[in-house]
Amino acid sequence: MVGKAQIPPNPPFSKGGTDDTPPIGKGERNDTPPFEKGGRGGIPEAQQPLHLTDFDPHLKRYARNLRSHQTDAEQHLWQRLRRDQLGVRFLRQRPLGQYIVDFYAPAVRLVVELDGSQHYDDPVQREKDVRRDAWLGSQALRVLRFDDRQALLETAAVLEVILAAVREATVAEIPPSPPFSKGGAPDEPAPVAEGALPLEKGGDKPEPPFPKGGQGGFSDASPSAPPAK
Repeated sequence: MVGKAQIPPNPPFSKGGTDDTPPIGKGERNDTPPFEKGGRGGIPEAQQPLHLTDFDPHLKRYARNLRSHQTDAEQHLWQRLRRDQLGVRFLRQRPLGQYIVDFYAPAVRLVVELDGSQHYDDPVQREKDVRRDAWLGSQALRVLRFDDRQALLETAAVLEVILAAVREATVAEIPPSPPFSKGGAPDEPAPVAEGALPLEKGGDKPEPPFPKGGQGGFSDASPSAPPAK
């Protein structure tokens, strides 16, 4: 009699390990998870959306101070962005990562920055702005930059650019309408019963061409008199 094949005590790859992982002894636990918590088991992580809480906590006090000491250009533009005047909610002096942006609309992932003269006169500051915009772009955020003069003297044009960006992002998030309404295709004709004649467009239900046992449209002759006896 051939004996049953013995099942090896440990699989060739232990849970969470590789072939170099030492086998687990009897009575021992394998506490190594198959994948790191929150990970995808060797698959590269997809870009995660940036949340409002994703920022350096040390920036919170600094951002509060900036909101209390806004520049004239920031105050002027904020009066036209606040309270959803462009259809979306804007936040002012909002920390994101290691930065504080002037205005941020999370619903459409839009950042609006106002730059003073130092952003153009100082090459070091320009380089910082380049790195800042690159990081914000890596978080799937769109950045619009205006200088203080534009915000103060060309406010309508600035708002038009911001509103166009808001609308573009809003339209991109709306899924296209389905080709057919729920329950079937539009103007779908009703099924015709077997043996029935199709209806003419705009007509009533047709009568059969001949009534059962009749003569098909010819009036019946008057019943003949009984033959004379």
